[in-house]
Amino acid sequence: MLLGPRRSGKTAFVQDFLKTIDTSQALILNGEDVLDSALLQERSVSNYSRLLSGKNLLVIDEAQHIADIGMILKLIVDSIEDIQIIATGSSSFDN
Repeated sequence: MLLGPRRSGKTAFVQDFLKTIDTSQALILNGEDVLDSALLQERSVSNYSRLLSGKNLLVIDEAQHIADIGMILKLIVDSIEDIQIIATGSSSFDN
């Protein structure tokens, strides 16, 4: 998780990192985008398994805008094998 104040370079840092890797196996979401946020709202292992099928990296920028993001990330980490997650936010994540 990358946490910090607004406009401190979190997004730019992640974008620079993504330029150095093969992103074909990454799911990249923006928490400020309502469609991206909606993809995560069905909090079930089957939904996340479907979304992350063939992916080894999940990137969520502005994750604090997604309701229940803490519980969502916990379920993904606990249930999806070999997934790596990068999440950025400018405020605290929930439990």
